Amino acid sequence: MLLFRLAGCTCICGSCRVTVLGEPLKTTLCHCQDCRRWTGSVGQLAIWHRQDDVLCSGKLVEFVTGARVRKSCARCRSHILTSLPKAGLIELCVASKISLQAHFFYVTPLIDIKDDVPKFVDFPASLGGSGVQAESWEQCTDNLQVFYGSCPCGAIAVSISAEPTTTIFCHCRECRSWTGSCGHLAVVFEASLVQIAGELISVGHGGRRNCAKCSACIASAHSPEGPEAPNLLEVCGGILNAPPRVQAHWKYSERILSIKDGCAKFKDFPKDMGGSGDVLGQEVAPYAVTLFRKDEDLGLEFSFVGRKCRVLKVRRHSLIHAARLALEKGIM
Repeated sequence: MLLFRLAGCTCICGSCRVTVLGEPLKTTLCHCQDCRRWTGSVGQLAIWHRQDDVLCSGKLVEFVTGARVRKSCARCRSHILTSLPKAGLIELCVASKISLQAHFFYVTPLIDIKDDVPKFVDFPASLGGSGVQAESWEQCTDNLQVFYGSCPCGAIAVSISAEPTTTIFCHCRECRSWTGSCGHLAVVFEASLVQIAGELISVGHGGRRNCAKCSACIASAHSPEGPEAPNLLEVCGGILNAPPRVQAHWKYSERILSIKDGCAKFKDFPKDMGGSGDVLGQEVAPYAVTLFRKDEDLGLEFSFVGRKCRVLKVRRHSLIHAARLALEKGIM
């Protein structure tokens, strides 16, 4: 009998460990709304096993949603697994590198991952889905100034009437273990501007905050240390109605999933956040241009990398109007 312990299937505090018997059935990244709200990220990254092949040590807390039972470490609230009792299957949350085989519910991804892995609109036919693959998809829009969101059980409500400082995706192991995803999709705001209603529990040295009832990831007060580091709160983008698009990746040297989205890939953190500022690979740090007309901020912001240009923000004016102005200025 094959017996092994997965290095990635441990929580942040180390009190929960997973041992599996046999080979995995499938490795997937599910982008459904329920997985987003529980992980607070792009979705649940999971290795599928038969239920009888999974042994877990340590105290767990459970949250039942539909046919799924979500389980987290009782101490640090790291996400450990999702159980499907009727199907006799376990989806293990992994923080170690895996070979991804499929994307589920890839209709409105929070990040367009641009890999060669099959992307299904729901599930493959072998798992009871339509088996239809997504030929095209739309990313969630980011033209709002009011953000709101909630956890899967509805006990937590988040409201922010402000623009984020930035939106980043952190690939560090702690963020992966905490969310049960491939990283932490963090929409960064000044902490005083974020309103959170409901009972939270704070876990870990990074000020990570989870729903006390369903253990969903809500926010993190942790930010890289530095003399100029402001009081910021990283709200989990997966719980928001329309999270802004990612502007940079942090701790990309620790990634388990490569993402080709044209954004800056920092080895650790930017210099202004206390990091080295070193950028990995060809995707260098972009620079942004905000357009004005008669001292009025039109709310249109472009990011340039080489000859490529993409829209970062569209706030008060329509994209057509703003693009016309950009053409007049010779920027596009």
